[in-house]
Amino acid sequence: MSNALGPGVLISVSEVAAGLTLTALGLSGDARDVLIAPSPADLEAAVLRQPTWVVVDTRQLPVDNLGRYIATWPQGTRVVIIGDSSSGGLDPDLFDLHPDAVVVPDRSVDLPARVIAAIAGATEPATRTSPSVSEGFPIPVFHLSPTGRVVHVNNATVRLLGYPDAATLLATPFRTLFPTEPDLSRLISTMETKDAGAVELRVNHRSGRTLWVELHGAAVTNDAGNLDHYEAAVVDITSRKEAFDSVSQLEGRLSSFFERSPVAHWVEDFSSLSEWLDRLRSAGVTDLRTHLDEHPEAVAFGADLIRIVEVNQAALDLIGADSLTDLSGHGLRSVVSDRSIAAFKEQMLAAWDGKTSFRTYGAGETLDGEPIEYILTWVVAERSANNLSRVIVSIEDMTQLNAAHRRLEHLTHLKDRFIQSIAHELRTPLTGVVGFANLLQSELATDHSPGVREYVDFLASAAEEGGGILENLLLAAELDDPGGGLPRTLSLGRTGVDLVTETHRVISDLPPSERHRVAVEASPASVFADQARVRQIIRNLLSNAIRHGGESIKLQTRNSGTSGRVIISDNGDGISVSQVEQAFSRYETRDRDPGLPEPLGLGLSVSRALARQMGGDITYKRAASLSIFTLELPAYRVSSR
Repeated sequence: MSNALGPGVLISVSEVAAGLTLTALGLSGDARDVLIAPSPADLEAAVLRQPTWVVVDTRQLPVDNLGRYIATWPQGTRVVIIGDSSSGGLDPDLFDLHPDAVVVPDRSVDLPARVIAAIAGATEPATRTSPSVSEGFPIPVFHLSPTGRVVHVNNATVRLLGYPDAATLLATPFRTLFPTEPDLSRLISTMETKDAGAVELRVNHRSGRTLWVELHGAAVTNDAGNLDHYEAAVVDITSRKEAFDSVSQLEGRLSSFFERSPVAHWVEDFSSLSEWLDRLRSAGVTDLRTHLDEHPEAVAFGADLIRIVEVNQAALDLIGADSLTDLSGHGLRSVVSDRSIAAFKEQMLAAWDGKTSFRTYGAGETLDGEPIEYILTWVVAERSANNLSRVIVSIEDMTQLNAAHRRLEHLTHLKDRFIQSIAHELRTPLTGVVGFANLLQSELATDHSPGVREYVDFLASAAEEGGGILENLLLAAELDDPGGGLPRTLSLGRTGVDLVTETHRVISDLPPSERHRVAVEASPASVFADQARVRQIIRNLLSNAIRHGGESIKLQTRNSGTSGRVIISDNGDGISVSQVEQAFSRYETRDRDPGLPEPLGLGLSVSRALARQMGGDITYKRAASLSIFTLELPAYRVSSR
C-alpha cells in the first residue's frame, strides 16, 4: 500500500472492516498490503516487505501471536495499534514490544486524525500550550499526546516520581509507571473524557515503591476545536491513603474486639432522645430527675427513643436474643423490662447533664423473663456531649456473682448463729468450772500438798483461758460484716477505767508458772472505755506474749496526757514487717507447737477491733530485739463522762 505516507500494511479482522478503516484514513491499497486475520506466514511476509508503517486494528481481532511479530519489525517502522485493553483484543505487552509503537484508543472521537498523525511522524505533534508555562508550578503537571505518549512533565512531576531529570522520565516506557494494567487503562479512559474531573490511580516511584495519586485531567483543543493534547495535574495522596488504610485496619481490629469481647456491648443512638430533652427544656423543665419522678411514664417514653444500632454476641447471649436482627433498630423499651427502667433513667440524666461517661448499677430481665443484675458503663463515642448518635453501653453481668455474694452472706449468718449458740452452750458449764476452781483455790490456800494445789491452779487457768476463747468467738461473730465491709459497731459502755488495776487483775488470774514471767512497771493511767473490754484486750495481748513471745515479758502502763497506754513487750523472735497486718487479721495464725491444734487466731484481731471502736488502737513494732504491742485509749477526764 503506497501513498504520501509511504508503503504500509493494514491488519484488520475482515475485508469490510479493512475497507472502512482505509476509507476513514483516506488510504487505498491492494490485497497484498491488507492482511485479514493474518496467519503467522502472512505476518512473516509482511515483515519481509519492510513497510514504513503498520496499522493494526485490534478491535475483535485475534492477536494470539501478533505481539511476537510486531517485535520483529525493524526500528523505524511506525506501528499504530488501534484499540485498548477494555476492547478485549489488545495484549497489554504490545505497549512495550516495539520502540515506535503508538496506541490510539478505539473510542477516540477523532480516531482517523490521530492515526494519520501517528503514521506521519516519528515524533509527537507539538502541543498548543508551551510546556514552559507549568515548569514553575509546585503541583506536578504532565501533558499526554492524542496518541497516548507523555510529551511533557514539569519539575514537580520529576521530583514526585524520583527521576533525576525530565529527559530520563520521558525516556521511560509509559507503561512502567503503572503497577497494573487497570491503572493504565483508567488513566487513558479518564484522559479521553473531556473535563474528566479527578481519578485516583497508583503510579510507580523510580525506587520501586508505589504511590497513590489523584489525577485531575482535562482535554485541550487547538484553534480549530480539534483535540490537541491532554493536560493533567497530579496530587500525591499516598499519606492520606496510608492513613485511611491504617484507620481501616484499626477499625477492623476494634470490630473484632467488639464482637469477641466477653462483655456485652451495645452501640445506641440517643439522637431522638436528645431532641426530646431539648423540647423539654424549651417547655420550661429545669430539673429532669424531678420531672421523671413526677411523670414515670416519661422514662418509658424516653427509653423507646433510644435506638439500638449494633450489639455483640455477648449482648445477645445476655439478653437471650437469637440474632442481631432481633434487637437492631428497635427502641430499648421493646427489649427490656420494667426493672431496667431505673438504669435508663440514669442514662437520660447523663444525656441531660451533658456527661460523656458514667457507671451505674442496674437490674432487669432477659427476653425470657430471667432476672439479671449488671454494672452499666455509658460512654459517648464521638467525645462530644452534643453528638449522641453513637453511645457505647457496656454491661458487665453481675447476676451469678451477686447470687454467690448473697449465698455467702447467708452462710456467714448461719456461721455466726452457730458460733453464738455453741459459745452460749459452753459458757454456762465453763462458768461453773471456773467458779469451783476458784473456790478450791481458796479452800486449799493453807493446804501443804503442792501436787493438789498445782492441779487446782492448772484447772483454774485452763478454765479462764477457755472462757477467754469463748468471749473472743462471740465477739468475732458480732464484729463480722457479712458484706465484707467495715466491722459492725458494738454497743459499748464507757466509763473511767484504771489501767493499773485492770492489769493486776489480769496478771493475778494467771497460773503461777506464767505469772512469774511477767514484770510489771505500773504508772497511774486512766482511760475512758468499756471496763470489761479493756480487761479482755489486756488478757489477749498478755496471752499472745506468753504463747508466742520470749521468756522475758514486761507490762507497762503509761499516761501521755491525752491517752493511756498499756505496753507489753517480750524478747521473742517477733513478727516480720511483711506479716504485721496478717497477724491482726481474723483467723490468721503465726505458729503452733507440733502436734497441737492450730490456734484460732482471734486475739489480736478482736483486740484491735475493740480498741478502735473505743477510739483507740493497737500497734506493733520491733525495737532493741523486743516485740512491742501498745494499746492506746483516750485518757479519762471528768469531762469525758
